[in-house]
Amino acid sequence: MIRGPDSRSENSRYCVMPGRDDGWEVVVEGAPGVVSSTYCSDWHRVERVCAALEQQIRETASRVVRIDADRSGTL
Repeated sequence: MIRGPDSRSENSRYCVMPGRDDGWEVVVEGAPGVVSSTYCSDWHRVERVCAALEQQIRETASRVVRIDADRSGTL
């Protein structure tokens, strides 16, 4: 199983695990449980899905930092 980082703002993470029919499942987990699950039949698709999730996590974390800075008056 491969796990991605937790997102500070949404407390979510993703993991890659063996799926059905010789593929992989990319599962996004949040506070209430599984948020989404994507079946990928080839590893390149897994890499693209994980890259998109990483980008989304970075953008969300960046927004949280800016909001926190705005509230503290440092920007």
